[in-house]
Amino acid sequence: RAEFHVDDRQGRAFDEMAATIDARTADVRRNERRYRALFESSPLPMFVADLTTFEFLAVNDACLAQYGWSREEFGRLTLLDVRPPEDRLKFLAVAHALTRALGPDDRVNAGVWRHQRKDGSLFEAEVFTGLTEHEGRQARLCVITDVTARRTAERALLDSQEQLRRAQKMEAVGRFAGGIAHDFNNLLTGILVYCDLALADLRRDGVAPDATRTHDDFAAIREAAQRAATLTAQILAFARGH
Repeated sequence: RAEFHVDDRQGRAFDEMAATIDARTADVRRNERRYRALFESSPLPMFVADLTTFEFLAVNDACLAQYGWSREEFGRLTLLDVRPPEDRLKFLAVAHALTRALGPDDRVNAGVWRHQRKDGSLFEAEVFTGLTEHEGRQARLCVITDVTARRTAERALLDSQEQLRRAQKMEAVGRFAGGIAHDFNNLLTGILVYCDLALADLRRDGVAPDATRTHDDFAAIREAAQRAATLTAQILAFARGH
């Protein structure tokens, strides 16, 4: 009878263990179905790639539409194939560094990369990645956002801001030059007036022994001042135009 009770307890324990395993297995299968449904229905391109070989293990429909390859073609590609040749060494370095740094539950923004479609065209892809497991293989799950339009708009905004800064700088230079030219023009006006008065005095007083030399000196001063006044007028016109 004691043996019967022991066997009975063992049987119940075995049944409970089996029920627990069945329940956990059912949970795992439900989670897998939920994951696959989310993966496939995501409007963003998503793919799973082997952690060491970089082979594509799974891609969703949005990924097929974004890159242009079929699911079978993706099965023959690696992560290197969706990048232009000149970016591949940089990708390998960053990928290995991320693999060492990431924990099992980490999800990180891996930055913006140039990705290549089947037809050779490029787009700017913001990549979010994390570690996962796919059919017993260590892998990385990546979510892709095409940010080409956003980045183009950002660059256009930066260009326009730079153009505005240059225009404001030129305007400030123009105002500064205009202020200096205006003050200088006032000085030249005074020089010209005094030259004219001196020349008028010489003409009124008649010819003295050194009158001719004095007249020529004042005439040379007036001519130089007049050339400076012409240059100042050009600077003022430039200032008004800016």
